[in-house]
Amino acid sequence: MFFQFHSNLTDQVAIPITGTTSGNWVTISAPIIYQSDSIPDTVAVGMLSSNIIGNNQTNPNSVLTVDDISFTGASVNLPNPHFELWDTVSALRLQSWQTNGYNTLLNIPSINIQRTTDHVSGQYAVRLETDSVNQPSVSINVGNQNNNNNNNNG
Repeated sequence: MFFQFHSNLTDQVAIPITGTTSGNWVTISAPIIYQSDSIPDTVAVGMLSSNIIGNNQTNPNSVLTVDDISFTGASVNLPNPHFELWDTVSALRLQSWQTNGYNTLLNIPSINIQRTTDHVSGQYAVRLETDSVNQPSVSINVGNQNNNNNNNNG
């Protein structure tokens, strides 16, 4: 997560998720340790299916499925937090989220970011899968969500 105040980066927080759930849904709740004195007006949230941040290594075919993401105690929450709203292009595209998995050559979303019916709440969740050949890192990021409900979705 990247926090900003008046378009200036004030802090960044990473919450590593490791291990396996053997296909079972697990609720992950983690405190956000915000170090800045500035109260942020914008947060950018991203998820990766492999650890490319610390050691720049990917795990081929690693999968991260996310459903129902939210902040507790926040006055403004993330758009489309249950991953229920998708745009239909020539394939499905997740609404309100930016991805690095968009194939601009074919003008379609990557197969590495998919809507799945394997979910906790609602009808859908989002599945990110690492493919070391075609897509070595897969990520999705919410557009800049800020306290005045303006969304910058890129």
